[in-house]
Amino acid sequence: MQRKRLGRDGAERLGQIDILRDLPIGALRQLVDLADELTAVAGEVIMREGDRGYEFVMLEQGHADVTRAGVRINTLGPGDCFGELAVLADGRPRSASVVARTDICGIVLTAHFMRELRERMPSVGERIDLVAAERRANDALLSG
Repeated sequence: MQRKRLGRDGAERLGQIDILRDLPIGALRQLVDLADELTAVAGEVIMREGDRGYEFVMLEQGHADVTRAGVRINTLGPGDCFGELAVLADGRPRSASVVARTDICGIVLTAHFMRELRERMPSVGERIDLVAAERRANDALLSG
C-alpha cells in the first residue's frame, strides 16, 4: 500500500465521492489538506480484522472485498467508504478485513482529520454517521 498527498485535482476527486458530492468547491478545497491518496494492488490487505482502526477510506477506483473470519460479506466499489466504525469508536478493533480485489485508489482520512472534518463540516459528519448506522445494522443482521 502506498500513501501520498492529494494532487492539484484533489477537490475535484473529493467531489466525486458519494458522501461529499454536494459540498461546495470551497469546502472540498479545505478537505484536500486533510486527506491523502491511498493505492493498493490486487490481493493487498487494506484493513485487517481485529486491528485498531484509525483510518477512514473513500474508494475512488477498483473493488475490494470485505471479509469477516475469512468469509466475504460484501464487495465495495467506487464511491463506497469503509473504516468508519473503528474510527468513530476511537480506534476500536476493526470488525472486518478489507482486501483489494483489483488495484484500487482511494482517499483516506486519519481519525484526527476525520474529527476535524466533522467539526468543520457537520453535514459531512452526519453523512458519515448515516453510513456507520447502516453498517452497524447490516453487521447486526449478519451476526444474528
